[in-house]
Amino acid sequence: MENVYKRKCRSVLQILLLCLAMLYNALARQQTTQDASTLAEQAWRILERTMNTGNPAEQEAAVLALREVPGQHAKLLLRSAARSSSPQKRAAAIRTLGAFGELPDLPLIGTALTDSDSWVRMTAADALSHFQNDQVLPLLQRAIQDSDPRVVTVAYASVEKIGSRSTPVLVDALGKASQEATRWSAAGALGAVKATEAMSALRTALNDASLKVRTEAAIVLAQFGDRAGQEVLKRAAEVDDLTFKHRAAAALCEIGETGYLKIINDALDWPNERSRSSAIVALGSTSNCPIRPILVRALSNSSGSVRAAAIDVLARIAKRDDIPALRNALGNDYEYVRVKAALTLASLGDLSVITTMENGLSSRDETLRGRSAKTLGELGSAKSTLLIRNLITDPASDVKLAAIDAMVKLKDAGAAAAIEDVFTSEKRGWVIQAAANALISLRGNQALWSFADALESNESFTRIYAAGAILKVTQN
Repeated sequence: MENVYKRKCRSVLQILLLCLAMLYNALARQQTTQDASTLAEQAWRILERTMNTGNPAEQEAAVLALREVPGQHAKLLLRSAARSSSPQKRAAAIRTLGAFGELPDLPLIGTALTDSDSWVRMTAADALSHFQNDQVLPLLQRAIQDSDPRVVTVAYASVEKIGSRSTPVLVDALGKASQEATRWSAAGALGAVKATEAMSALRTALNDASLKVRTEAAIVLAQFGDRAGQEVLKRAAEVDDLTFKHRAAAALCEIGETGYLKIINDALDWPNERSRSSAIVALGSTSNCPIRPILVRALSNSSGSVRAAAIDVLARIAKRDDIPALRNALGNDYEYVRVKAALTLASLGDLSVITTMENGLSSRDETLRGRSAKTLGELGSAKSTLLIRNLITDPASDVKLAAIDAMVKLKDAGAAAAIEDVFTSEKRGWVIQAAANALISLRGNQALWSFADALESNESFTRIYAAGAILKVTQN
């Protein structure tokens, strides 16, 4: 009887303990929700105050911190910032609104294309690339006729990202623009977006008053397999100006005139390093031309820049048949060539080069350190984790960013502590923001408490990006 009584008591006690545990968890969740809500309110206050009273660099950072924060309140702040008297703040707001790519913001970005500040106009031209509708086309047309060539360059980059939908704008610029540079860029962009429907306009451009425009139109036609510009190209291949000569020779090869490859092959023996590099770079636009023997020869050229250009072109067109040449390039005495060859072999599925890429992590060349870390992350090379972790504290920001990104791709939660150190000690805003995003990826909502501590930092950028990270977590 006593045993039955004891069992009942134990059961009741277990039930009471379970109820208490459930109550505790419920209260803890409620407290966590309340704490998160309090943090969000504090984060909004920090960003709003900074956007109104901070110095220009801090205001820009506060705007950029809203880049991934959802909700209308963030949009209202950004739209207000886009009308600021500060060019730096306007540019940051336009860049951030552009990243969202929402149609209601397109008129505001269009207005920024007429801004008195060229940097704001450049930012607006870049923002256009995020919009996938025909309403963006008149704005692109305005941007590619800007008086500042830097804005025009960015606008054409947006055109290429948007693709063939921008063809009407490019055709109009090719036929009507008064500036030679605009017509020339339009012809090149038609090739970049593979606008074969513009062949008639390109043929018309063969009669343009500018040799530069005529040659560019002929090169693009050749890339499309059209021989209409053949005579223009032959004349261009005979001139001394390298802007035309090597690209014309490569274009002629594209339409079956393979004899013109001799011009490029012979250029590898010229004493002028620029001439040799120009010849190899011209091959980068070909797809039907037998250029591999020239590239292999160029990989042993005395000039490092020529070898770099050759490995870049070979990497772009590489197929499994190129594996022997790429493996041979692993012994090149130019480090860039070795690592680029290793990266290309990895992209072809030859993972035996991971050791070579790991060696690239300790290169003196920061570009190669960063590329090696990036590729090892994309390959999911978990065995390289500890080596990549060492680069999280690299003095070069691009290398540091590549290492952080690799840790996220490898889902290496063990790197979170090192990344948190970067977040709290780094001075450069873009690195701080990248570290914050990595902490969210690796720790999820638990990263919130790291950001909470950072709100009290003496470093303004750390506070600003901590506030943005808190809102990114709590507003989703």
